[in-house]
Amino acid sequence: TVVTDVTAPDLAVVKRGPESVSVGSVISWTITVTNNGNADATSVVLTDELPLGLSPGTVTAAGWTCTGTTSLSCTLDGSLAVDEQASLTVSASIPADYLPDTVSNTALVGPTDETPEDNTSTAVTDVTRPDLAILKTAPTSVVAGTTITWTITVTNNGDATAGSVVVTDELPAGLTPGAVTAEGWTCAGTTSLSCT
Repeated sequence: TVVTDVTAPDLAVVKRGPESVSVGSVISWTITVTNNGNADATSVVLTDELPLGLSPGTVTAAGWTCTGTTSLSCTLDGSLAVDEQASLTVSASIPADYLPDTVSNTALVGPTDETPEDNTSTAVTDVTRPDLAILKTAPTSVVAGTTITWTITVTNNGDATAGSVVVTDELPAGLTPGAVTAEGWTCAGTTSLSCT
């Protein structure tokens, strides 16, 4: 009886991303391919479909040759030795009007082997967003010929920081502009006020 050991590569991929990301920002994933087999892996190809609604960013892939943007295909330059790893990083921009509550992104590595269950890996990231609310208060009555003061309060009820916040306020016709007290804001205008 002759017993011959059979050797073969066994590829596995792990894709990792942040736990959460805010709309209007950039998300980055790290993808790592490992050869868990007992033979070198050749013609290793990694594919990654960008989730709908995201804009392609950068791809950092030393040792890989990549093509495509929303549909990325990367071929490893050379072979992947036993127990060796090869990694790359992919980023994308999440628009401010992105509606889903999560970003789910899957990477696939091939050729397919005898353990196909670890040839795919999905990273799921929660999407956070600001939720601005504004409240303007005034006295219930005012005497003609005196000054009226309004207080404007902006609140972020969301789970992400709000950037580029702008408050506009039109002075009612017939009134004369007074003082503006706005610590932390930069304001311009008088009868038509704009504060950033």
